[in-house]
Amino acid sequence: MNSIRVELLQRSLRAHEFAWCGLIPVIGLPFVVAAWVNAMICLRIQRQHPNPARRYVYSALVLSIAGGSLSLIIGIAVVVRLITQLS
Repeated sequence: MNSIRVELLQRSLRAHEFAWCGLIPVIGLPFVVAAWVNAMICLRIQRQHPNPARRYVYSALVLSIAGGSLSLIIGIAVVVRLITQLS
């Protein structure tokens, strides 16, 4: 039981750190995916065991969505700019 709690805390903090790195446009996409996966695993484990770091899991989910959206918006803007310059 104790090792599960330690793993849960470590995954929660790792997801939070990855989500912050995921805010870097385009380069942060792998971090967004890693944060999302770790947060989902934490949510699954949280159902059976209490997680004192659940705030980090929820903030990782929000930040990873924000980072992914930011990268998507910037990617679309770059593609649109390239298309308009080529026409």
